[in-house]
Order: sequence, then structure tokens, then C-alpha cells
Amino acid sequence: MKHAAVIVAALALAASGCGLPFWPKPEGPSTMPNAADANAWQKLVPWNSAAPNVVKTGTGLEYIVLASGPADGQLPSARSEATIHYEGHLNADNSKFDSSFDRNAPATFPVSAVVPGFSEALQLMKPGDNWLVYIPSALGYGARGSRGAVPPNADLVFEIEMKSFSSPPDITRDAWAKFTPWNSAAPEVKKTASGLEYVVIDSGPADGVVTRKDQDVEIYYEGRLAAGGEAFDSAFERGGTEVFPVAAVVPGFSEGLQLMKPGDRWLVHIPSDLGYGARGTPGGPIPPNTDLTFEILVVQAY
Repeated sequence: MKHAAVIVAALALAASGCGLPFWPKPEGPSTMPNAADANAWQKLVPWNSAAPNVVKTGTGLEYIVLASGPADGQLPSARSEATIHYEGHLNADNSKFDSSFDRNAPATFPVSAVVPGFSEALQLMKPGDNWLVYIPSALGYGARGSRGAVPPNADLVFEIEMKSFSSPPDITRDAWAKFTPWNSAAPEVKKTASGLEYVVIDSGPADGVVTRKDQDVEIYYEGRLAAGGEAFDSAFERGGTEVFPVAAVVPGFSEGLQLMKPGDRWLVHIPSDLGYGARGTPGGPIPPNTDLTFEILVVQAY
């Protein structure tokens, strides 16, 4: 994924979203059956919405639970990345059009990157769950269909086995609530000679190496207007890191990075003269003479 990060300012550099190294270990069991449930397909498709055990959601999605994972399992979100086995059939004639079971290889992808009905189902499933899921055309590929495999206006049925998922880190909501608007007089606030201010939310390993100006850095971040807290850019929200040269960003952001080491998570307050100054971002989200606050989580520098 490529994303033109706002913080790369006047140079308009494109920063790459990378491999999410700060995602926690996957939630869920590491092994599950690797074959579709042929008996369920034979008995339950074509789909009968009036059949026993059919669960319906408000959107029109329907499903039957074939097997359940641990009751205390966690649910993924739209920002998560899921690893699943699946098989998809056309509901009308039960013909198969795709199967990770046949490939003997689970699929891993962002939960938000699939058709709406599939994404909704994934967000209802815990690791270890195995469901048969009915996706009406309006929640699937609609009137366009999909590359010949799925005709227009086709209702679909999927068997989905949720194997595991990982979720990216989120912003530190308590810290934002406490420091919006920014309060320079708060005892936690540290100040540099340039006028930069920051609050340490969390620290990486004590023996970590501080980032240098000549390095590239991989980070999560969210930027907001300091006075009102309006967010204008967020790698946290996108669910992926951004990578760029430390020297390529506005002076205050670059200075903050050069004080941080991998694993550090800070709120950094950048006064306008260390940010976008009297110009702001013409046509963009930052007005002239506007102070900014960023939450920054440093993943690595190299």
C-alpha cells in the first residue's frame, strides 16, 4: 500500500505502509481441520432462511454455526488482518467458485478488504469458529459480479473457518483526552530549547538506539490540530506503518523522531513555526499558523 502522508509536507514524498511488525501475536488456535464440511454443503445449500439454527443480522447476512472456538476468544475488527480457510459457492446451484481448502493454503488479508457481507461475518467470528455464511448479492458482488466466477446479482454461500487474526495498535485515547487542547503547564510535559514539547506515553527498551537524522524511520502516528483535536492524518486508523526519511518531514516532527528510540510512544506538540507555519497546507487540512499534536509510535529506524 502506498499513502501520501501529510507529514511529508512540501516534498510530497510517498510513504510505504509496511508489514505491521508491532501487531501482537495472532489471536487463536494454530491448527484446525483443513477440509470443507461436505455434509453441511449437501444439507444446507441451496440456502433456506427458515431452516433451524439460521442466525440473521440486521444487514441481511445469515449464518449457521458448524463449530465454535473457545468461548473467551476475541473478535477481530475491520482494522484486523485475518487468517482463514474458506470455500465459496453460488447459492443457486451450489457450484463452487473458490476454495482455500482445495489449495491447502489458508488465506490472510485485511478484514476490510473483502465484500461487505464477508467482512461483517469475519467481525462476528472468534478463532476456532466454523460457519456457513449466506451473503445476499447486495452484500456481495452486486449487479457487477466478479470476473466471470460470480454472475451479476448472485447470492453466495461461504464456509469460513477463522484460524487466527492480528490487530494493529490503536491510539492512546486517555492521553489524547487529557492533552486536548494541549496543556504546556502539565507536569508530564517535557520541553526542548526549540519550543517542541512532548509527553512520554510508553518507552521502548532502555538500551535502544535513538533515531538519527540520516535514517529512515518506520512509525505509526496520528496528527491532530492541537487546539480542538481534529484529526487530519492517521496511520493508526489505516492499520499500517509509514516509512520515510527522518530529514524529510517538518522540523518539529524530525526533531521529535531524533529524540525517540524503537518502542517509544509519545505525544509530541509541534508549534506552528516548527510545523507548517504561516502557509499551512494550502488546499489541505492544516490552516495557517496552527499548532499540531502527534501521537508517534516508533517501530524501527535504519
